[in-house]
Amino acid sequence: MKNNTKKFTEKDLAYINDMFSWNLEALKLANHFMEEAEGEEVVEILQEVSDVHLENLNTCIKILEGNLEEDEECCDEENESYEENDEDEEDYEDDDAEEEEDEDDDEEEYDEEDEEDE
Repeated sequence: MKNNTKKFTEKDLAYINDMFSWNLEALKLANHFMEEAEGEEVVEILQEVSDVHLENLNTCIKILEGNLEEDEECCDEENESYEENDEDEEDYEDDDAEEEEDEDDDEEEYDEEDEEDE
């Protein structure tokens, strides 16, 4: 089984959530002021600011998606392990059933021998 070192703690997730919120708010403000601005140079600067915050938002999403993909891979591996274990258990159950039949046959043989001795 693969060791998944990219799992996030509650604190990590809270920080990523905060980063996302800060960047989303900054993106909204940049877009708002870009609409209000009159100078072309100011609009260009605000567009650059907006692009940076949008890139940060996408980075947050990619980080979380990467963690989800790792979790899914981990779950897929665990499910495969469970399926293999289920097959092994079925083999054991078949073996157990055969052993019980053998024991029943042995008991019948002992009963027959006891009847013959009497």
